[in-house]
Amino acid sequence: MTARLPVGLFGSVLGVAGLGLALRLMDRTLHAGILDTASELLLVLAAVLFAILAVFYGLKCVRHRSVVAHEFTTPATQGFFAAVPMSLLLLSLGVAPYARALAEVAWWAGSLLQFAIATMLVARWLGERDTARNAAPSWFLPIAGGQLVPIAGVPLGYVSLPWLFFVFGAIGLPVVLTLVLLRLWRGPRLADAAMPGTAILIAPAPLTLLAWLSLDGSGADAVSGSLFALSLVLAVPAIVALPRLVRLPFSAGWWSYTFPLDALTSAALTMAQTGPDISGGSGIALLGNGLFVLAAAVVALVLARSAAALAQGRLLPPLAAPNSPIGDKSGLR
Repeated sequence: MTARLPVGLFGSVLGVAGLGLALRLMDRTLHAGILDTASELLLVLAAVLFAILAVFYGLKCVRHRSVVAHEFTTPATQGFFAAVPMSLLLLSLGVAPYARALAEVAWWAGSLLQFAIATMLVARWLGERDTARNAAPSWFLPIAGGQLVPIAGVPLGYVSLPWLFFVFGAIGLPVVLTLVLLRLWRGPRLADAAMPGTAILIAPAPLTLLAWLSLDGSGADAVSGSLFALSLVLAVPAIVALPRLVRLPFSAGWWSYTFPLDALTSAALTMAQTGPDISGGSGIALLGNGLFVLAAAVVALVLARSAAALAQGRLLPPLAAPNSPIGDKSGLR
């Protein structure tokens, strides 16, 4: 069982924690006690999921190092390793109001691990000849995930390191977007289990928007407005494709659909709260509320189906073949 645990399952932490943080944003406007309670319960659930996955994946690293190495060298799955530090950064945001010292430990651990994973993967991509052919949507996570460093770090008083991550992401995201779009257009077709991962394309723009607002501190402006427009443009195809993708067999890859919707929801709610003249005020707030309903529904559905699949022994995929050419058949493995 441990050998079959996919690193992509850390996406469940991202999906649940991201929804909890979006709900916390909604509570700032509505001041409803039940929302505050629900958001904290979601963040607790995310912390529990992270602890369980960290223990079992840690055992996998010790007992099945060759399998972990295969995951880290397979193009379809290597980007999901960034979900581990991203989880730490989201949990840092969640715990910050209650335990600043613990939040700083999680932030530093997440930031350093994010830097290490992004550096190793970018160096590998630069050294490969078939990078465009092998590009996968999960490649956004090592780059876009770094935008969580300023989002979580600025409230803790850190500025210099968050700016470094922001600039790295702002430069790297257009490059990765080009590679992934070329792959989806001209390259080999993604496996059905990996198709929900295309929703990851939604996440970079709203995360960059939230990082910019955290660093700039002056509220919504033309930069954030442009990023928000780009977020909506990239979100439309993924949302339109949702009814078609639901017909595919369920897999753990569906967790890839949750956090991008959470990030888009948080971006809309933040825009509505920080600059009505730029964001459109109540219209953006209404959009944010609608996006939250969609994100909550998707998270609830994926959580319920994951629990059912786990109970039936269908959640964890079989091990990928060591000689798999580019790993497209492996989904989240």
